[in-house]
Amino acid sequence: MASGGRGGERLFSPRFVSLFLIHMLLSGGFYMTMPTLPKYAVSIGMTLTEAGVLTGIFSIAAIFSRPFAGLVADRHSKKWVLFWITVGMMASTVGYSITSSRAGLYAWRIIHGATFAGSSTIQLALAAGVVPEKRRGEGLGYMGMVQVLAMSFAPSLGLWFSERFGYPAMFWLAAGLIGCAAAGLLLLRFDAAPGRAARRGVRLRDLFAVELTLFALMGSLFSMSNGITTSYLSMLADERAIAGVGLFFTVSSVAVLVSKPFSGRLMDRRGIWMIMAPCLAFGAAAMFLIAGARGLWPLLLAAALKGVAQSSGQSALQAECANRSGALRTGVAMSTCYLGNDLGQGLGNALGGALSARLGYAAMFAIVGATVLTGYIMMAAQRSLDRARAARAMTKGEREHA
Repeated sequence: MASGGRGGERLFSPRFVSLFLIHMLLSGGFYMTMPTLPKYAVSIGMTLTEAGVLTGIFSIAAIFSRPFAGLVADRHSKKWVLFWITVGMMASTVGYSITSSRAGLYAWRIIHGATFAGSSTIQLALAAGVVPEKRRGEGLGYMGMVQVLAMSFAPSLGLWFSERFGYPAMFWLAAGLIGCAAAGLLLLRFDAAPGRAARRGVRLRDLFAVELTLFALMGSLFSMSNGITTSYLSMLADERAIAGVGLFFTVSSVAVLVSKPFSGRLMDRRGIWMIMAPCLAFGAAAMFLIAGARGLWPLLLAAALKGVAQSSGQSALQAECANRSGALRTGVAMSTCYLGNDLGQGLGNALGGALSARLGYAAMFAIVGATVLTGYIMMAAQRSLDRARAARAMTKGEREHA
């Protein structure tokens, strides 16, 4: 990775590299706990249903807290808000290891969900403020690569460590990684505050960037297909006796890592629509391939298409939301973008269960593929809105000049 930049715009500055490493530690600590917590809950006497509720309340806490994380980040120092949220993440992870009651685990899980939502929102907001605007797509793409790597390796590490040393030791290891991230934040040099801390009162635009709604909805299409695939692909493979389906996720991860830097540069040079147009097509094609697959190779092709579509599309949407929000609203911009992802993930799991039970897995994947194609309608609507705003601005400018 070159540290220089195009036209003197340096991407890999010390602050960006520091944020990159902090993101790696936080993601590693978080994803270590994802597959192990339900198993730990069952091991201390919770039922499978209760363990499912434990998983679900995390998402609910994240959705409700995310807008307020964006608000606080825009009004106060992002560095210090992220630091205290990181401390909360560390405390909740330690809390799992010292709690054996149902109520205690539910309480720590709610705190974990709320702090995770704040952390993921503010990390991107910080990164968007550090990277040069003309290289924002590339910079946020690299940040996204960290999450993919963490999702690929940290869950396996967490399972291995918990089997070898026990669940409490694994939670302490995860908390240690998060604690190292908090220490890194203390060393990070960053502006103290964005200049809006003194203003009081809360308006809708402080919690949700209405002008970014269509971008958030486009992001929800990618996360919906991801949630469906994660939950139901193995079931479709079992139904059709397709062996080796685990390779799907390996191929998808490789496609993400290969495509993210290139798609980020293309986004910076050619704009959001140059990325979204093919990504929506790739995402829909992946769902249609899965629906019709009778062997492993169509699934692996679908994995490559899905990896490119989701990673490149979502990173481009995040960069575009940051570009349109302005420096004082990156918190609410990232919050709005992530809310779309949360919505798609939640709706995807609910829709998948209903459709698969009624119509079968093949029809479910095909319907999701058709739903992804509605992103082109959103694209057309957003481009129409942009042209209308540009026309109004030009007319206003002509009147003022006259």
